[in-house]
Amino acid sequence: MDDPPGATPSPTVPVDSAALAIRAFAFLFGTPLVLIAAALPLVLRADDWHAARLGQYAVGTVALCIVAALVLLAVRREPLPGMRVWFGRLRLVDLGIAALLLAVATAVLWGFGHVAHGPRAWHIPRTGPEVAGWVVLCIAVGVCEEIIYRGYCLSRLTLAFGSATLAWLVQAALYGLLHFGFGPTWIAFTTVAGLFFGLIALWRKSLWPVVIVHVLVDVLAVFHGR
Repeated sequence: MDDPPGATPSPTVPVDSAALAIRAFAFLFGTPLVLIAAALPLVLRADDWHAARLGQYAVGTVALCIVAALVLLAVRREPLPGMRVWFGRLRLVDLGIAALLLAVATAVLWGFGHVAHGPRAWHIPRTGPEVAGWVVLCIAVGVCEEIIYRGYCLSRLTLAFGSATLAWLVQAALYGLLHFGFGPTWIAFTTVAGLFFGLIALWRKSLWPVVIVHVLVDVLAVFHGR
């Protein structure tokens, strides 16, 4: 498996593997903690926080944007190649790959729903304003989670471990645990998704295909949930 872009620093720039690993794991474990902390007021104040969908979407959007902003800030402070290598020119082949992945992911999601019995049914929007909030959340999730997991953490753990394969496995496992609130079946599903997204990112040397698919699959979950 090839190393991801940004994984080979300049020969004149020393790499502190321990520091890279610490920062990467801080983001991997810190992302769910930030989401929990941000959601806590909503859970404590709402009579039924499952029904407070707009609040859920706002919390998720803001929390993920905060973590992604911290990731980008960390990149600017590191003497290593930055995130720009992950968001280069969008190529036609990447759009084709994204379309193919979207078809596969939609079919898998449909089949998964029959196995998991709608694990996120309470999370799906019901009203017009909720649908709008959901779309905003999906964009934030697709962009921010890919920056955090397949962008920063995959590339930095590759440097820290000296192995893209090990980094790929670790980021996928912790990405699955990010979805612990939806139960073990959903953890397993998102772990596989993390492996799949990571493989595509390593292959294409770009986050564009996985970001596009991630956003669109989450948006289409509205129709699946209904």
